[in-house]
Amino acid sequence: MQPAPRHQCLIYSGPPSRHLPALASTMREKLRENYRCLYLNSPAMVAGLRSYLAAAGVDVAQEVTRNSLTLSSDQPHFANGSFDMDRLLKTLENLLKSALRDRYKGLWAVGDMTCTTYNHVSGPNSRTCARRRRRCTSSATASSNFP
Repeated sequence: MQPAPRHQCLIYSGPPSRHLPALASTMREKLRENYRCLYLNSPAMVAGLRSYLAAAGVDVAQEVTRNSLTLSSDQPHFANGSFDMDRLLKTLENLLKSALRDRYKGLWAVGDMTCTTYNHVSGPNSRTCARRRRRCTSSATASSNFP
């Protein structure tokens, strides 16, 4: 069996909240496997995931206190109102190094990157974002893996 790709993208239509039960289940397993978990999304989605994690048997307060779980509506990937891919990648790189230093198996991070996010892109990787934005449509419902 091949390992899962490192970067996965779920393109969906309809409310994103319908994906929270599956996300909570996967995150519960990643916590059990000793991954540090990060979830970045809107305040409403963060609250929703917090509830689904608790319903799935995760002691959210304990995991947050242990620094195993971060649920946040912060947007570290935005600078001056523009998406900054390099800033996001640097943030994730630092979080991964920290997780490994703290003896976690790795970092498992999830965030909502809607296609409209790519309207204002800065940094050397902006062409990649623009290309990916063109792939997105409002009616797309397929799951894709990007290299």
